[in-house]
Amino acid sequence: MFVRSDGAQLQKVTEIVERAHVMPAVDPHRFTLAQADDALRLVARGPLLGKVVLEV
Repeated sequence: MFVRSDGAQLQKVTEIVERAHVMPAVDPHRFTLAQADDALRLVARGPLLGKVVLEV
C-alpha cells in the first residue's frame, strides 16, 4: 500500500496499524541525548536490529 497525504487513506492505515498492534523494531541499545554521537556511530557501523532510541 502506498501512502500519500490523503485523510481517508491515512485513517485506513491507522486502523490497520492499531488493529494489528504493529510495533516498530527497536534496537536494544538505548542512548541519552548526551550519547548521540555513540548512537550515530552504531547506526554507521550497522546492521541494526531496529530503530535506535535517544532518550531525552
